[in-house]
Amino acid sequence: MRKVVAASRKYILLNSAAIIFKIIGWVVLIGGILGSIVIGLLASQGAMAGLVSFMDKGMALVGVSGVAGAGMAVIVLVGIVCSLLSGLGMLAFAELSSAVIAINDNIRSQG
Repeated sequence: MRKVVAASRKYILLNSAAIIFKIIGWVVLIGGILGSIVIGLLASQGAMAGLVSFMDKGMALVGVSGVAGAGMAVIVLVGIVCSLLSGLGMLAFAELSSAVIAINDNIRSQG
């Protein structure tokens, strides 16, 4: 039993990182998705008319105009996907860290 406690203390930084990444992962996952949806809703209601007109002027330089609404939809979709992937990646790292600690504890207790 004493060896297991010593092994757990050995990985205190990894355990702390797992807890921190779990918290940050959930914040990024939920906050990013909700933030992207709110940006899309504000843009569709006209609250971000300056940003949409700026995007329309930028698209006109390329030779395409009048598609700023579609560009905003793409930005919202990319924001949702990026939040989902980065949040899940952080949560996966946290679970992997916890699994490494548990595996090491099991190996130490058997040996």
